[in-house]
Amino acid sequence: MTIGISDHALLRFLSRAGGFDVETLRTQMQTALARCSAAADALSATRYTVKKDGMVFVIVDGVCVTVLDKIDKPYIVREEHRP
Repeated sequence: MTIGISDHALLRFLSRAGGFDVETLRTQMQTALARCSAAADALSATRYTVKKDGMVFVIVDGVCVTVLDKIDKPYIVREEHRP
């Protein structure tokens, strides 16, 4: 049987066993997205994407929730549907 590895576990392994400095990467991403975030705030946008360095950063309520490396069509950040 093959065991699955969650993204969270992989990230923790990289940061704890692999010496990967996750907090430095977080700071670098925040710095890279700061200007776009300020522009979105000025427009009162809470859900948007930022295309930078060949990647698409998906921002929801002030948090980068995912990063896409390649998309073939525009990515639309949809509202959550709650029952």
